[in-house]
Amino acid sequence: MEDLLSFVDESFVQPIVQRSGYNAVNTIVYAALAILGLYAVYWVFRKEKVKFEREFFLLLLCFVLLGSAIRVVTDAVDSGVLQYRFAYEQNEIVARLMHVVIFSRVYEYGLLTVTPGIYVVVALLFVCTALLFNRLGKMGLAKYVPLALLAPHALLLLVIGQNWAYAALIAVLAAGAYLAVRHVFAAKKWDLQFLGKCAVFAHALDGAATFVAIDLFPSGQYFEQHVLSGAIGEATPLGFGLFFAAKVLLAAAVVYIIGKEEARQEEKDFILMAIIVMGLAPGVRDLLRLLAGT
Repeated sequence: MEDLLSFVDESFVQPIVQRSGYNAVNTIVYAALAILGLYAVYWVFRKEKVKFEREFFLLLLCFVLLGSAIRVVTDAVDSGVLQYRFAYEQNEIVARLMHVVIFSRVYEYGLLTVTPGIYVVVALLFVCTALLFNRLGKMGLAKYVPLALLAPHALLLLVIGQNWAYAALIAVLAAGAYLAVRHVFAAKKWDLQFLGKCAVFAHALDGAATFVAIDLFPSGQYFEQHVLSGAIGEATPLGFGLFFAAKVLLAAAVVYIIGKEEARQEEKDFILMAIIVMGLAPGVRDLLRLLAGT
């Protein structure tokens, strides 16, 4: 029993406490749990007759943005960036908001405020919100729940934002990669539906954010926390530019394969939404973190 507790502490707890990122063990376990969680969520949504349509997708996007924003605000509190800006903030409303965030202890670095904990919490909020508003027949109103929670976090990040040029560079690179994939699909007369486009852009954003933060941002304060992507980025002189290209190509390939699959459209849509989340959540988080300088 003692050996098991030591193993859990070394593989799962210490990487969070020490801010050292992921290892092979927790990567495999988290991936397996994520797959099981997706199956469970899909089963619940099917049972409750939730339709994966426009309003559902908007709700999902809002919760992804919320999770990433909370994660970066946690980084800003933990690194002292928010406290530093609070000392010089002249706007009373923003200063009060900063005071609440800094001293609330809600954003302390811990199991529920960093990856993967924060995304588990946000995912549960998303599922509960979707099920509630689906039961009420008011799915169109559901997005205002995460938007209301997102607004103060977005305000804080806009106030402390400083590396706007690098954030813009990430957006431009992601857009360029997305347009290149879209051009290839059009030239080959391959079908690229809306969710497929979103999936390609989401992973292009993730790849571009990693590339810019690690290889182009001059401070050298960022590093890749994931085992596989770190290995790709360090494998060749191309650095994380290779990881950026690999992310885009893999996303395009997966979207192409899913488009060719003989499966129900709702199943394909749900899988594409899951792929979008896997790219957009870390991509937005990395972009916002670089923007805030945390």
